[in-house]
Amino acid sequence: MKSSIISKLNFTKTQFIGTSLLLLSALLTSANQVYYANRVQNVNPFVFTFISFLISALFFFIISSDKGKYPTLNKVVLSDLVKLNVSSAFAFMGFYYALKFIEPAIVSALEMGVGPFFAIILGRFVYRKEETASHWEWFIAIGTFVASLMLIWAVITGKTGIQNISYPLMLNGIIASLVCGIGAVYLQFTPKN
Repeated sequence: MKSSIISKLNFTKTQFIGTSLLLLSALLTSANQVYYANRVQNVNPFVFTFISFLISALFFFIISSDKGKYPTLNKVVLSDLVKLNVSSAFAFMGFYYALKFIEPAIVSALEMGVGPFFAIILGRFVYRKEETASHWEWFIAIGTFVASLMLIWAVITGKTGIQNISYPLMLNGIIASLVCGIGAVYLQFTPKN
């Protein structure tokens, strides 16, 4: 009788592959953010975000003009477009701005750590979703949020790699990380509506 990790954990093969891909995505995202931090730390985050959005807009304009199809901009489409761009701007500017003041691993961890908590709050109170989060989802969300609070405490007490930074600048970095996390969660909700 052959037993495997998948059967012991009571996962289906699809769930195991999906979970593995999510884990790989999280690892690659973290590595990517640390790489970006080293490259853009000395660049104004607003300029960098503007240039990134401009390049993205040009790219998608070229792609859409090649197909000859242009979407019609009614109020709903325009509203969704504005929501996507504003939430993207908050996520990216928050991330790049936070990198100026606190280390990349902390920025990424805060961004990802507050995500589940803000997702439940946003879904429940802003979008008035009928289904509520399960007890386990709340447990995970609160656990990751508490872990994020511990990271914030580590930053405030100077227990991270970046030392000798003033408290107002440190607070700017923490707030920017939280704004980044909220923007990322809102960005995930926007296309679904």
